[in-house]
Amino acid sequence: MPHFGTASLWQRRSEQRRSQRRGIAVRLLLGTTILLSVACSTTGKAAPSAAKAPGRLPVLGAAATVFDGDIGDPFVLDTHTSAGYLAFGTGTPPFRIPTATSTDLVHWHQGPDAFPMLPDWSAPDPDYARTWAPAVRALGGRYLMYLTAPDAASDQPCLAVASATRPGGPYRDALGHPLLCQPDLGGSIDPALASSPDGGLYLLWKSNGTCCTAPTPHRPATLWSQRLSSDGLALTGTAHPLLSTDEAWQRGVVEEPAAVPASRGGWWLFYSGDSYDRAGYSIGLAWCPTLAGPCTETADRPLRKTVGDQRSPGGLEVFRRSDGSLAAVFDTWNRPTRNGRYYCCRSIEIASLGDL
Repeated sequence: MPHFGTASLWQRRSEQRRSQRRGIAVRLLLGTTILLSVACSTTGKAAPSAAKAPGRLPVLGAAATVFDGDIGDPFVLDTHTSAGYLAFGTGTPPFRIPTATSTDLVHWHQGPDAFPMLPDWSAPDPDYARTWAPAVRALGGRYLMYLTAPDAASDQPCLAVASATRPGGPYRDALGHPLLCQPDLGGSIDPALASSPDGGLYLLWKSNGTCCTAPTPHRPATLWSQRLSSDGLALTGTAHPLLSTDEAWQRGVVEEPAAVPASRGGWWLFYSGDSYDRAGYSIGLAWCPTLAGPCTETADRPLRKTVGDQRSPGGLEVFRRSDGSLAAVFDTWNRPTRNGRYYCCRSIEIASLGDL
């Protein structure tokens, strides 16, 4: 979600806070020393020595609208039980993390709030609008949820880890502090997970970027990756910038990273660009030789944009169906404007994903 500086970030009304995902396309040189001791690229374009993407791109099939109960940024988990699949999404009243359940990926039913209590370190969230984009993984005999939550100390969105004994929760804060904050970069949001062939687990996320608030340097929205510890509760090694905004259609925003191994080597990096509540919000695609980046755009246009009444697709995640095939889940806006929102409510869309 968009960011326009830090001073009033959490003072906006709930829908204005959601606009935090609007980045500003800037091309100014970044400072060489930033949080995590990593230099960001101002354009996100690959270095001249970066490898080129494979010639054949993944195929994202036609999407089917399977649930219109207002679940944005959906993440689908196969429980490998008779309960079937669970979908988790971005906070919307009266849920911090809304859920839905399905046994066949076609028929879905609203579930309970998976994250009813904010961490002790969190800022208040009376509007149920500050918990975003969860990702869930079974690890070490329990379930871990990575999500965005408001940090009281920094007044920024940060990444949290919550745990539960059951896949649907309820999840509770697992650390007593944020997993990651990047206050110098406008905060950290939109966590995603990727498993490497060597069994390593990686966290991907977005730093919001900063603009126009002197003396803070201007820094673009950037996608990152960093390896997680074996228990999933800490980051290890170095944080790597993967991609920053550099295409006109992105309008200064890159967010919601999702990485999947490419069959011909490297990784496909799906992401969203533009502002989530605009008609131009779309899904982009880049290729990364490794999860250390840098990643290169595969085209100067989106991979998937509005088609018919599937408006402003975004928040794509990849999951494996029970038959082993890969699928993509993302959201679109579905019904006319309500209470000043850009349309009303977000549907869950599912599409086949092939030719990786």
